[in-house]
Amino acid sequence: MSDQQQASTSDALSTPSSMHGPLEIALGWRYFRSRRRNGFVSFIALVSLIGIMLGIASLIVVISVMNGFGNDLRERILGSSTHVVITPATNSDANTELSLDKLQLMLTPQNSGISVAPYAKGVGMLANKDKLAGINIHGIEPDYEDAVTQLSKRMLIGKAQVLQAGSDKLLIGDALAVELGVGINDDVTLILPQSQAQSADLTPKLRRYRIGGIFHFDHPQINRRDVYMHKSDLLRLQSKSTNTQGYRLRLQDPFLAPELNAQLSNSTDLSNFKVTDWTKEQASIFRAVKMEKTVMFILLLLIVAVAAFNIVSTLMMVVKDKRHDIAIFRTLGMTPNSVTRIFFTQGLFIGIIGTFAGVILGVLITINVNIILPFLERSFGFSLFPKDLMLIQGLPYEIQISNIVFTVILALVLTALAAIYPARKAALIEPGEALRYD
Repeated sequence: MSDQQQASTSDALSTPSSMHGPLEIALGWRYFRSRRRNGFVSFIALVSLIGIMLGIASLIVVISVMNGFGNDLRERILGSSTHVVITPATNSDANTELSLDKLQLMLTPQNSGISVAPYAKGVGMLANKDKLAGINIHGIEPDYEDAVTQLSKRMLIGKAQVLQAGSDKLLIGDALAVELGVGINDDVTLILPQSQAQSADLTPKLRRYRIGGIFHFDHPQINRRDVYMHKSDLLRLQSKSTNTQGYRLRLQDPFLAPELNAQLSNSTDLSNFKVTDWTKEQASIFRAVKMEKTVMFILLLLIVAVAAFNIVSTLMMVVKDKRHDIAIFRTLGMTPNSVTRIFFTQGLFIGIIGTFAGVILGVLITINVNIILPFLERSFGFSLFPKDLMLIQGLPYEIQISNIVFTVILALVLTALAAIYPARKAALIEPGEALRYD
């Protein structure tokens, strides 16, 4: 054995005496931080560590931003829409009278804090000259509506109180106003499909209305397709009795909507009514967001897995580089299991340092993402998120500790699995074979 190799082995054996940890951990740490004679081995180890770090950082940034987008989407949808809707089950007027007092008696004490507003709905088209747009029509009573949608606060031009019975006025969203090229006090034509009316005449109903106000909600679909009019005007246009009742409900906790839906649906007093909640109307959006988040997590985790299993090649080259040291250890009485733990520990050090460095880097990038992103856009002259498509200013994010902990555990498990095979190969080296040609 050369003097250099003897000195290296001597240093490795002398190091543990000055450390308080077990022998195997001390040797694993020394091999991790030592500069090897083969610079390529050190380079591969560094690449493995950086790969894990970048993979973990990317995973944390992407998942945190997607958490932020999901929360922002939920707040916009739930903040701009009601949570439970009660409407007549058919177009028939039979048994579709439901007083507000009677409905409030159905809402048990545990459902306190529920806001209720009379409601009727329909669909139609709104026309201005040669411009046409499909719309959802909401029949409301302004005195009650603020309790469920805060419509008065959403008005850009005009007031919600202009909607009075027989006023022939509409409130439309700002996006719809731009699409039709209309403003306040302009006249438009409302076209109502005959299938919603009770007349035998199949000709669609047309009626002129005046724009009484323009609103803006945080939900773009509402601004583009929703129109408000007085409830009695809509029922009259649909050839229904003005006593026909429907209601919209807003809860303090939106996630109790399915429970309230089930309670009201089972009520015999509402047998002729249809009860729906936001989880049925908007569930597909939230499922899509959750599925996309899961897919992105799996894809990014694969990057971490590739970097983690790169430790296999790193440790195999380290084992080859340290064959003589292993032979000396075995000659001095070290057991194969102890040799396994030395190189397994070295692999864990790569994974642990790479993982926690990635967590720190990922958190720093996430909390500064709205500084980094504009800088990159200015530097490279591109817009990652066009402003005409963005509904928000900046990227929302939410760093969830549970996600970070789960990511760290998975990365460490992958690292441990990757380190097992090279560590076992090191333990199988025979001292006589390793020292034969020295």
